[in-house]
Amino acid sequence: MTLRFTSKIIEALSNERSFSFVARNKGRFRLLSGYSTRWKCPILPGFREVFAIDEFKGNTGAQKYQCILTDPANGRVLDILPDRRNSHLIEYLRGYDKEKRDKVKFFVSDMRRPYADMAGIYFKNAVQIVDKYHFVRQCVWAFEAFRKREQKRLGKKYRKLLKHSKRLLTKRGTKLTKDERERVEAMLYLSHELRQAYHLKERFYEVLDAK
Repeated sequence: MTLRFTSKIIEALSNERSFSFVARNKGRFRLLSGYSTRWKCPILPGFREVFAIDEFKGNTGAQKYQCILTDPANGRVLDILPDRRNSHLIEYLRGYDKEKRDKVKFFVSDMRRPYADMAGIYFKNAVQIVDKYHFVRQCVWAFEAFRKREQKRLGKKYRKLLKHSKRLLTKRGTKLTKDERERVEAMLYLSHELRQAYHLKERFYEVLDAK
């Protein structure tokens, strides 16, 4: 494994390529497993108006989840941190000048309380926004839990019908085809409670669409 080849792999990864992409195009990347996961506060352009933080299941060897910091308004990845521990995030954010942080107008995250707390401390001028994906998912999970409960209560004949119709029942009503809508309406007649839950789910989407 030559130094030149190693340098090319690191250069590819620094260009926002994924490990799998680099592996397919340049071969094995096992040599990177020995690299330290410690980081220094990066020298990056000043924050824009929008700063977003999210987590994903990665393989840094530090912890199960890593953090990705992005500028979603401009489609830029700012940095990826090897774990999501509060102490590391605080240390990282403190590395930026307060003047830069004060320019952020919107802070986007999921519903984890530590993120909201940090936004209140380090991005005091920013409006805190919960990424829509995360609270829509809560609604879908709630409806799915109810569907599973109802399909257990109904007999074997209807249990399989509801189980195999998961995609149709969770799909937004406005996106159903005519045939799909008729099938959904037929299933909702099986259970008054399921029908109520379905209409609550649809009302939730109407709230999301409202201006």
